[in-house]
Amino acid sequence: MPRPDPRAPKDGQADLFGGALVPVAGPLTPGETTARVDAALAAADLPPEADALAAFLHDAAVCSDAFKARGLPYGLAKLLPGVTEAVDALELSPRAQRDGAARSSDVFRELLDAMGASDDADTQTPH
Repeated sequence: MPRPDPRAPKDGQADLFGGALVPVAGPLTPGETTARVDAALAAADLPPEADALAAFLHDAAVCSDAFKARGLPYGLAKLLPGVTEAVDALELSPRAQRDGAARSSDVFRELLDAMGASDDADTQTPH
């Protein structure tokens, strides 16, 4: 007796998605989303250690284009949590950039405070 495919939908699950679970043959073709993500990654000037996350974002964009082209919105919904985490990890989201700017501002403020504190100390200037 052959073993059932563990990835196959269970009874009644396929009907929930209107046939969207039927595999569609054909290559994944990069589209507009892929082009935009690749342009954003190129402009981000990421360090080499971020290559794996950047590759994941590129692959997710290709999948997104394929899902949109094939009318499979549920596939895109499954991809979004991972994409959001990757974008946050690379500090490319507006929230991460805002938080990064706040951290930079705090570091700069501490530096100025430290410089100001050294000016207040009694120092003897050799003449």
